[in-house]
Amino acid sequence: MGPDNVVYQITEGGLYAINPDNTIKWSLTPIGTGGRSAPAISPDGKKIYYLSKGFSPGLKALNTLDGSQIWDYSINSFSYSSVAVDNEGTIYFGSTLNASLHALNPDGTIKWIYTHPNSSSIGIEAPPAIGTDGTLTIYESYTKPGSNFLKPRLEK
Repeated sequence: MGPDNVVYQITEGGLYAINPDNTIKWSLTPIGTGGRSAPAISPDGKKIYYLSKGFSPGLKALNTLDGSQIWDYSINSFSYSSVAVDNEGTIYFGSTLNASLHALNPDGTIKWIYTHPNSSSIGIEAPPAIGTDGTLTIYESYTKPGSNFLKPRLEK
C-alpha cells in the first residue's frame, strides 16, 4: 500500500493500482509475471517496483501516479523473489538461476550484486528481509527439497 492508501496488486493478469474506494486507478496488463512476487513502494511513494518474467525478465520501476515505466533493469534469470526497499531507497531482490542477490540504487543502477559461491545448486527465491537496524537477511533455497537454510546476516 502506498502513502495515499492505494493498494498495488499483482495477479496472473496484470498489475493493478486500486484506490481506497475500490476503483482502478490504473492497470498494466499483461506484465509478464506469474503473480508470485509482491511489489514494493519507494520510500517517497513515487515509484513501485516489481519483477517481471517471460520475454523480458527483470525489475521494473513504474510511476505510482499513472503506471508509466521509469526504468527497467534486465536480468538473465527469472525470479520468484519479491522486492524489498530500505529507508534509503536501495532496492533488493533475488534471482533463481544465477543465485544472486541484487541491490540497486533508486535510479536503477547497480549498487552491488552478491552471487552465492555454490550458485549451480542454489537459488535466492524468497524475499529479502530488512530489519529495523537496516540488516539485510536472505533465505537461500537449494534445489534439493528439504535442504533450505537461513543465512543469518548479509551486511550492506
